[in-house]
Amino acid sequence: PSLSSMARPRKNGRLPSPPIMVVDVSLYRSFCFRGEGRANIVISAKHRHTNNRIVWRFAKTRKSGELSLKTKSLVVGEFMETMVSPLLDSKFLVKPRTVEMRVEDVHQLAKIPKLEWNSKVEDVSELESVPSSVSLLPLSSVPQGVLTITCLEMLDATCIPKRFVALSDHSTVTMEIKPKQGFYQNHPGIDLPYCNNCILQMEKCVGKGSTFSSMYDFCPLSLFSTEKKEQKEALEALIRDPHRNLRIFLDGKTVHSNESFLEKDELQRTLYQEGESSLEDLLEGVLSVLNAESSEGGSGDGRESLLQQLLKGQRMDELGIVKAHQLFFTLSQKEQAEVGRKVQSQGGLSFLQDQSPVSLLKRFFLAATLKDCSIMISLRLIKNDSDLREETDLIRLPSNKTFAYSVKVVDLDPKSPKNMISSHRRLMGGAAILKADSSLRRPCVRQPL
Repeated sequence: PSLSSMARPRKNGRLPSPPIMVVDVSLYRSFCFRGEGRANIVISAKHRHTNNRIVWRFAKTRKSGELSLKTKSLVVGEFMETMVSPLLDSKFLVKPRTVEMRVEDVHQLAKIPKLEWNSKVEDVSELESVPSSVSLLPLSSVPQGVLTITCLEMLDATCIPKRFVALSDHSTVTMEIKPKQGFYQNHPGIDLPYCNNCILQMEKCVGKGSTFSSMYDFCPLSLFSTEKKEQKEALEALIRDPHRNLRIFLDGKTVHSNESFLEKDELQRTLYQEGESSLEDLLEGVLSVLNAESSEGGSGDGRESLLQQLLKGQRMDELGIVKAHQLFFTLSQKEQAEVGRKVQSQGGLSFLQDQSPVSLLKRFFLAATLKDCSIMISLRLIKNDSDLREETDLIRLPSNKTFAYSVKVVDLDPKSPKNMISSHRRLMGGAAILKADSSLRRPCVRQPL
């Protein structure tokens, strides 16, 4: 009998993963650096035959910044499928798959982040002339016998559905937002009128070794509010001072971020060189997408908006960082190990119905993923005279401009006790700063709740 007609053996109660494909890099072109987080580096490329633009996400070592051979691609893929997919509408998710690449190919691709900003490499062979010393995967760091490296492959979230491309001569503008935690939590010993994000961010802005020179005005409570004026002010604050929580792309190239900053007028000219649209339209469009508004201005299909779905998932955390930190260190080593397991496939989401310490902490860690995700909203101005009667994924603004859009949630990585311990340390540090001088930041809420 064929393998497809036989029951595959199970491992730990789960079906084994399908075989991992080895990517032929020669089938791709137009390579570019898409971005970098604390734990990953992302490279984008376009398939020569399908013209689909995808990204490869490689794990990196935090201390050195080089690519890591200890990838968690399979874990992240299974975590997405088992834990995250039931919480968010499937249309918002980019389904990743685990692939392998030859070490030599990854060595070449790992030179791209060190090239001139926003460089595009048409053919991978062009990278052979770039010195090996700039690669984020030194061949000397790869043990003998290791021939391939695992990474995650997924569709590029800065792209718009292909069916709309023929309806527009304009560029695609993508806004990437890290919305952060959208509700206030009161923590034992921290009686302050500030949300988690603003306390944590303050710790990055004040004192020795601070990451940012000044605090920004963004507060996620405003973005998650039901008041559009507050939401717009939140986005405007991120544009003024992104703090690594906002990036804007033009046809896949980063044009505005904490590292490549443009003043408002220059950003307007860069995005809309011919005055065909405006930053005002962009903000209006982004908020329409986030709030699930239809082209007529109402709630699109009666479903919860993306912001509502994220907030609902975040609120499964009943503990907060301080209580979670305290509770974690009351557990036995065996219980701590169970909480720290990133995938709980056998039990699924059964811990959502349980009030045991282990279940409460599992909820805390799953909610932490939704508090640290990114939202990618792509907008492309299209002709109003196009036949759009049967189309979805469109918004029409009060300015009478029509945009095709795509919205995806990315960076849905599992969180660990190590993340919690680091966040707790930073929260306590930020709280101490604000207790010493509350004039540094306007309150997020009128009084602690």
